Amino acid sequence: MRRRSLYAIACLSLWAAPSAAQTPTQPLDATIAEALALRGQGRDEEALALLTRAWESTRSPRARAQMARAEQALGRWLDARAHMAEALASRDDPWIAARATSLEDERVAMEAHLGRLEVLGVPEGAEVQVDDRPARRAPLAEPLWSAVGTVVLTVRMPGFFPVVRRVVVDAGGVARETVSLVPMQP
Repeated sequence: MRRRSLYAIACLSLWAAPSAAQTPTQPLDATIAEALALRGQGRDEEALALLTRAWESTRSPRARAQMARAEQALGRWLDARAHMAEALASRDDPWIAARATSLEDERVAMEAHLGRLEVLGVPEGAEVQVDDRPARRAPLAEPLWSAVGTVVLTVRMPGFFPVVRRVVVDAGGVARETVSLVPMQP
């Protein structure tokens, strides 16, 4: 009888123990707490590096949102906006869902430091690049988010001369550029 009681107690303790799915949040919580402490000391670069590693290992929307906050503190508005939008896309995450309104307000505040660039007349399949950001293929579904100030727009397509222009983008505005690609002569 005593053996069965011990067996039952052991089974119950295993059943009540945290599952493997629950334990990954503990290291994430500790990492985020460490990053927040660094940010409190004004060490935002170090905090961002720590949060980036946390996101790469967990793909946690919470880590992504915290990355966006660190990027915002560093004035990296494009990355901050993109990462906050990515975090907000995970509305099923409990941490994001509980803070969705304030995170959305933060995203809007980040966008106030950016502008958009609408590129018109670009043939399908052409590569559109703004500054050193990754190129996008046309057609573009919407204007591209851009840093404020003078940016370099590059449009390339095989068989055509590339177009490189400097474009001024204002905060909160939409700059429009129409591009005509000229075919190369054989």
